Amino acid sequence: MLDGSQKRFLLLALTMIGVSLVAGGVSFTRSSPAHAQSSCTNYYTPSIAVVGGYAAAYDLFGTSQLLVQASCAKPTPTLDVGRGSTLDYIYKLGYIYQNNAWAPLTLTSSSALVSSSWYSASGPRPSQSTTGATTGGTTGGTTAGDTNCALGDHGLVRGRAHVAHGTLVADDGCIIRAASLYIKNYDPTTDPSWWRAAHDIGHFNGVRAMAYIDNWMGGCCFMDLQTLENRLDATITNAKQTGMYVIIDNHSAGGRSVPTDWNLNTQFWTAIAARYANDTNVVYEIINEPEVSPGQENSAFQLIRSLAPQTPVIAWSFESITKVDDQAGLLNVLAQGNQIDYSNAAVGYHPYEAVGQEGRLASLASQMQHAGYPVVMTEYSNDHTPPLSYLYSLNTAGINGTGISWFFLDGTGWIDAVTGLAYEGNNDPITITWPKD
Repeated sequence: MLDGSQKRFLLLALTMIGVSLVAGGVSFTRSSPAHAQSSCTNYYTPSIAVVGGYAAAYDLFGTSQLLVQASCAKPTPTLDVGRGSTLDYIYKLGYIYQNNAWAPLTLTSSSALVSSSWYSASGPRPSQSTTGATTGGTTGGTTAGDTNCALGDHGLVRGRAHVAHGTLVADDGCIIRAASLYIKNYDPTTDPSWWRAAHDIGHFNGVRAMAYIDNWMGGCCFMDLQTLENRLDATITNAKQTGMYVIIDNHSAGGRSVPTDWNLNTQFWTAIAARYANDTNVVYEIINEPEVSPGQENSAFQLIRSLAPQTPVIAWSFESITKVDDQAGLLNVLAQGNQIDYSNAAVGYHPYEAVGQEGRLASLASQMQHAGYPVVMTEYSNDHTPPLSYLYSLNTAGINGTGISWFFLDGTGWIDAVTGLAYEGNNDPITITWPKD
């Protein structure tokens, strides 16, 4: 048993030696005083019996080589996985056990991923810095792009989302990954099984409620304010029972028209902003894909802030940041929105009209962040966008790799890549590889 001054971490990795499961353990001893540099020791060597319920941390096929081990002679110790054999492949995601729960741990390597998920052990061995996992013993494993993310460290009713690390994050410091909910289709707002599946199988910690008054895009599905409020009430109630955020997005038809119906937007937020101002699991998104109008964005933000002083707000929601940048200069446009206080607000953007420009999308997002604008990708669709792998990618061009919160437009069906559990709400469920919060 480890005493109170020690922490034990277990890392899981898959290796293709007959596709066997390999689990390794490393114990870390924290020196006194508490702020002194930690030392580390490889604990689960071949001389230690395999722990019940786990696989071995070393090769069982004759060599007894460690497959998961600590490299301690570095300024920042790392966990290294694999043995350098050309016969082995190592899955990119491991798990760390801390604070009585398993949390994902993303491995890194200078070698390229094979089939988007596997490292070849013939190249540099994948590893993970232990610094973030051991600091103060209070944070869980760091997921791709999440800084200071303690997965699951929250109640069913989520606390306020807040700005951190250039994006809008959840109360536990993790990025917000939201599914989409079409308020015009009422059933999901009242179906508890959909909410449980979205969280437990889809690993979403939020839902973007595409709300509207008057007509939906294309002129269909008229909705009055009372009907909208009833549906949003049900949506927020279900979210509070499943540990989810609700991003209320004004998706009225006028948002995508030119000129945008800003009067309808004012009517929308005059009714909605105050109604949910005290719900800590709610975020407001001013309007979906409006014409670029800094003056109107300023006015809309000020209206919402006057009615909901503490609710996080997402502004702009550009349909295409590449197009805005080409036509007017992205940072120049944002600078004109000088009445938006980004201490509790973010720039929303969509990746449309940018197929094959994943690198540019990442560059523009980084430019906004470095200029002091937190960012959220408030919509991603399989149509006319970078491929779905853009969501999954752990490199700097992928949305997960950049640590930006994002909302997924398509897909009501999900398959958990780890457990195999599925919720097939349509004929094309997506495979979920990101962690559950």
